[in-house]
Amino acid sequence: MHKVITLADTSWTEPDAEVAAHGYRRAELVGPGGGAVHTGLRCCELDAGGVVAEHLHSYESAFYVLDFNASAIFATRFISLTSCTRTICAPFRTLAVTAA
Repeated sequence: MHKVITLADTSWTEPDAEVAAHGYRRAELVGPGGGAVHTGLRCCELDAGGVVAEHLHSYESAFYVLDFNASAIFATRFISLTSCTRTICAPFRTLAVTAA
């Protein structure tokens, strides 16, 4: 099975209440809604000054920064995220992101 989708085919949503964030939206491209039970791909937007508070993932997460300047804390390591950055957050590590 395959599926072709663009952002125009999706809708932007605010995160669930358990995600402490402001200025953050996401659009699901691949996930349970399209039949992919164990795979997820989202396009996310974080406004200037927006924040995604520290949280924990129980699975590996990959980030591809398309057009962005921000700082992130992975576990206890501070990194700078800029356009064309790619990084991976290992399972059971904390993550927080703040847009510049």
